[in-house]
Amino acid sequence: MVMIETFLGMAKYLSPREDDDWSDRLNYLITPNLLLAFSVLISFKQFGGRPIECMFPNKFPGSWEQYAENYCWSQDTYFVEPTQDVSLVKQEERYTPDRQLSYYQWVPFFLLLQAAFFRAPSYLWKIRIHEVVEKAKDNANVEEEVREKNIGILKRHLSSALRFQANMESKRVQVHKTVTFLNFQYSSGFISWIYLFTKSLYFINVFAQLFLGTNRYQWYGFGVVRDIVSGTPWERSGYFPRAAVCDFEVRQVANIQRYSVQCVLVINIFNEKIFVLLWFW
Repeated sequence: MVMIETFLGMAKYLSPREDDDWSDRLNYLITPNLLLAFSVLISFKQFGGRPIECMFPNKFPGSWEQYAENYCWSQDTYFVEPTQDVSLVKQEERYTPDRQLSYYQWVPFFLLLQAAFFRAPSYLWKIRIHEVVEKAKDNANVEEEVREKNIGILKRHLSSALRFQANMESKRVQVHKTVTFLNFQYSSGFISWIYLFTKSLYFINVFAQLFLGTNRYQWYGFGVVRDIVSGTPWERSGYFPRAAVCDFEVRQVANIQRYSVQCVLVINIFNEKIFVLLWFW
């Protein structure tokens, strides 16, 4: 029962309002819900499955393997092309910014942050015309008596709003005496300016998110397409590599043994597809 009530309480965030258009709904409703779904999908794989699997020497007991995979997942890995010998890569060059892979643990939270940025501008645009629209599209309007009643309600509502605005302008009433710029919300152009400002925020958000995390490609989506067309395999692109290398240490009595193992980042198969789709979305 509690779960049903919780779901019904969340339903209002999943349904469109009547005071917007299709581009608004794409920004504040469809895209955030898509990002939320991807975040949940990645979270299930990360916390409910094996997002990383490493290849170990035969002498490793099972407990060591589990420890090493957990360590490599939490302490980052680095990318080395399959044709390159890991032993030839200097220790100080392994975890440099162009090799280190440290983003995959944060992907679900990154997607949630993106969803929040898409949703945020919608809170500026809330003129609350739900009741007006409901009266206007009431199926009972086919009956003349009901239609006349609803028209009367709408006329009184709109007339009251217009009279209020006219009185404010004619008497030059200032609601806020100290912080006078807040009186702008009572001006005749307030709704128009808020509408344009909200649209501008949607555009700025979409444009800015094209550059999030794209330090390898200036235009990530086009860069991936270029790699595909040119036949560059994922093993060489290094952006969402499936294979990476991890260094870890095991303390045995007084000795510290250092190992380098190759790991498969299964989670990056999902990450690559998701971010390519989102970039072109």
